[in-house]
Amino acid sequence: MPLQQLPELLGDAMTEGDVTSVYLAAVTHPSSTPGEIIATGVSPDVVTRALPVLRSRGLIEITENGTIEVPPPEAALNAYAAEIERQARRTRASASSMAMLHRRAREGAEVDAAGLRAEALSSVAEIKSATSAIVADAEHSIIAARADSPRTRAMLDPTSSEHDQSLVDSTGKPLLRQSVYDVALLDSEGVLPVLRRRVAAGEKARTLWALPFSVIVVDERAAVIEVTNIDPSGSGSVALTGGPMIAALALLVRRYFGAGVPLPEGRGVGDDHGLSERDRLILALLAGGASDATVARQLDLSTRTVERRVRHLMAVFGASSRLQVGVEAARRHLV
Repeated sequence: MPLQQLPELLGDAMTEGDVTSVYLAAVTHPSSTPGEIIATGVSPDVVTRALPVLRSRGLIEITENGTIEVPPPEAALNAYAAEIERQARRTRASASSMAMLHRRAREGAEVDAAGLRAEALSSVAEIKSATSAIVADAEHSIIAARADSPRTRAMLDPTSSEHDQSLVDSTGKPLLRQSVYDVALLDSEGVLPVLRRRVAAGEKARTLWALPFSVIVVDERAAVIEVTNIDPSGSGSVALTGGPMIAALALLVRRYFGAGVPLPEGRGVGDDHGLSERDRLILALLAGGASDATVARQLDLSTRTVERRVRHLMAVFGASSRLQVGVEAARRHLV
């Protein structure tokens, strides 16, 4: 198409103002027909083109006899706004992924015989970009193992509002989210409250000792392996799509998750076992391998108080060591 034709075509394009004018006419004239909206002064061409747009946005319904019905605007507009926000998140994420695709096209990315596509990531910024890109397109599940790394510690920044955001698919259904975190992360102040915020937002979180690296797998079709616990620069990390390797990584993460210790639910004082929520937290942290000092730091207690509570729990369970306390707690399904 010659470029000189563009102004003419753009001049005929329908604007958001046109769509809004038709919607306002429909709102103020309930159960109207296209002819009645045209009678209000709106161009017939604008009405013809705007009605399918409004219908696709869920703002109007058109009956078999051609009557235009308008759902309650507050609910319909809120639902449409939520969809726009989801699309905006995907667009922002796709900007970084498009940049990586552009670089791949210039530099090339390796694809093996099984269809696995691997792209080397050489910085924390590239790791973050690749991760955002695959998470934004999640439709079923996001599972992750988080090693004690600079990237994970930065991700668990307590000032971030992302910990409180529920993630949903394109239909609004919550995604399956499972994450297992290295117990050593609890040595950082404020990590436990952050994990509990993430749990409140729908993530299932567990702790496990000595995870070798971090990996996130989305829908068993894409993954990012991050090794900033080995090289803080991020060099050596990789983004993967396609191939059976993704399923193998998903299996590995699920096994880590299955071996992990869940964060206790808040049940308050006076439950069936006579333990307070604080005691349950202490048990969960002990079972996960945390030291008394780590427990004290995360629960804002003195080390002496933790030692005293551990001795009390040992007496309750008839245990002769901290390790046995954790074993007994797990056996009784308290953690």
